[in-house]
Amino acid sequence: MKSGLLSVLIVASAVAGCGYFKKDPNQGELASACQIVKCECLKVRTSIVPQFTKVEPQDVLWRENGTAYCPEGYDLKRKEAPSIYDRPLE
Repeated sequence: MKSGLLSVLIVASAVAGCGYFKKDPNQGELASACQIVKCECLKVRTSIVPQFTKVEPQDVLWRENGTAYCPEGYDLKRKEAPSIYDRPLE
């Protein structure tokens, strides 16, 4: 009885853990998803050293079939939702 319950708990935690670590969508999947979620084009990182200058995202470009793409040198990324902490203090 106890070994069966233990087995169920192990399997349940493994399934929950796999769902928690979702992989980011690739450019092909994101190109179609940008029809319903906000996306932006960010410059491709060429170094592991962080940039200390603000790089403005480029506008998303659209193909005739409705998929999104970016100019050369930019990657398609899902736009982050604004944080409740990014508002001016009154």
